[in-house]
Order: sequence, then structure tokens, then C-alpha cells
Amino acid sequence: MTANTETTTRPARRARRFGRAAAILSLALVGGGSLALAIGEAVAPDAVEQLYGDAVVTVYEAGQAITGTPATVTLGLTGERSLLDRCDGTFSRIISYEAAGTMQPTWAAHNGCSGDAILPLEVGDTLVIAGGDAPGLYEVVDSRKTGKAWTTIGEIEGMRGTFLLQTCLYGRPYMLFLGVERIGDAMAR
Repeated sequence: MTANTETTTRPARRARRFGRAAAILSLALVGGGSLALAIGEAVAPDAVEQLYGDAVVTVYEAGQAITGTPATVTLGLTGERSLLDRCDGTFSRIISYEAAGTMQPTWAAHNGCSGDAILPLEVGDTLVIAGGDAPGLYEVVDSRKTGKAWTTIGEIEGMRGTFLLQTCLYGRPYMLFLGVERIGDAMAR
């Protein structure tokens, strides 16, 4: 009886040991990855942010490829740049861009506040605009990158599009502006 009990408990003990070893290894990998991320953030924060941004863009692209659904951007409030800090998942119309009287409406969002939805888009891509005065299906008709600092309105004047969408690139000193034009109803897609 003792020999039989040993043979049935030996596999159970091995399974428990394996489970503990796998749990310890998992914790070590997660802890090591977290430590590496913390060190990277302290030593090269822009590089870590850039890697994170690249991963976010890849996830957006994969989601759109798998579902066949274009990105969706929701338009929110109109006002000053401080609206961006609300981080409510909408693009805010920033009236200071229009102060010169030569700019079409410009809607902006921080990249970590749903602005990153436009980062993978290029001229010819489609997206759904929700909210605002003319929701529907839009096409990107123009694209421009400018510096984050010391950028003037003159650098984006003349862009094509009914209105512009703007966000910043992760870990890079650039902003992305996309000119978009309505091409139909969102349900037409």
C-alpha cells in the first residue's frame, strides 16, 4: 500500500513543484521586465516612450486589419489648449490655431488620450468621425509633421482638408497633423 501511495503522490508532487517553479519564473520575468523598464525610463525616457508608442501604433494597425474597421475619432469641446488636459477621449477644437483666420478648424488630443488613434493613418486611409457638426466617414487627404516646440501656424497653413486632426508622436519631438475630408456616412462602410 505504501508503494502504491508513493507512485500516485509522486506525480502530484512533481506537478506542484513545476507549478511553483513556473510561478517563480513568471514573477522573475515580470519583475525583471519591470526593473528593466524602470531603468530605461530613468536613463532614456524618450526611447522608452518611443518604444511604447510604436507598440501602441502596432496594436491600432492590427486591430484595424483584423476587424476591417477604420479608426474612430470623437470630436468634443471647442476652446483653448487647456481642453487637451481633460483627457476625456475626445479631440478638442483648439481655436488658437484659427486665430490668424487662414486655418481650417483644428481638433487635437494628447497621444495618450485617444490622440494615438490617428498615428498609424496615412494619406488615403479612412476614419470615422463621431460627434461634431458632420459625423461620417472621412479620408485623410494631407499629412504633415512639425516640431513640438517653436512651431508656427505657417508650417501647417495650406494643408488640404475640411479640418485638421493633431496629436503628438510618442518620444519624438514632433506633432502630426492630418487633413481630412468627408466622403460619406459612417454606416456606408
